[in-house]
Amino acid sequence: MADNVGNYKFDYLDDIGFYIFNLPSQPVKSYLVFGADLTPLEITASLNYVLFAPDGLSVYFFEYVDGETTNDLYAVHNAADGFTEPIHLDSNVDNDILSIWFVDNRFVFLSKNPVYSGYDLIVNWNFVTNNVQKLPRPEIIGDNVVYFDTNNSLIFIHGANTDKISEDVHSFCVTSAGDIVFLKDFSDSSNTGTLYHYKDGKRQKLANDVSYVYTPKTFKIYGMKPFIYGW
Repeated sequence: MADNVGNYKFDYLDDIGFYIFNLPSQPVKSYLVFGADLTPLEITASLNYVLFAPDGLSVYFFEYVDGETTNDLYAVHNAADGFTEPIHLDSNVDNDILSIWFVDNRFVFLSKNPVYSGYDLIVNWNFVTNNVQKLPRPEIIGDNVVYFDTNNSLIFIHGANTDKISEDVHSFCVTSAGDIVFLKDFSDSSNTGTLYHYKDGKRQKLANDVSYVYTPKTFKIYGMKPFIYGW
């Protein structure tokens, strides 16, 4: 059935397919394909980026406008009687892969704040905090959040508490156990800094002359594969 819909498959997940095609002198048309069921979307603009929920029950996408850096963000959900009409979520989201993602089946996105220079962090439709930098991407572990603010300070939200771990931070990662490792006092001339470990309010120095903190998530976000080069 999908072959009769259009020429380009934009994205897919299991039995869900997202198809987009353009007929001569007509607007772009988009369809959701779930098994043998085809659902047209009432969106006539091009779709810039499509993200499927891990459970396959929701699809998130941007309505692309040429020349705009922020676009409207929409969601379509798979209900008992078929997919819902597109639901408008936000109008100030950068239309790129770094602005929307999932953490443990929770939808996360960054919305440009009209007052502050950073972004608002939204998790499952709930506002978490503002003044957030997009990169490095905020880390969400359970109900805790670790992120960079626009002053390059590393901030830790846990429960009702918000702690500034350190200023002048270059990069960081959060381990599966919830430990925070971060690089600070970075020198552009030597391309190195000092590596620290943080847990339970205590900071411990780990090493000098460290260039960056890489994690498996970092490679996944940018589609990179780690390798070791020696001579």
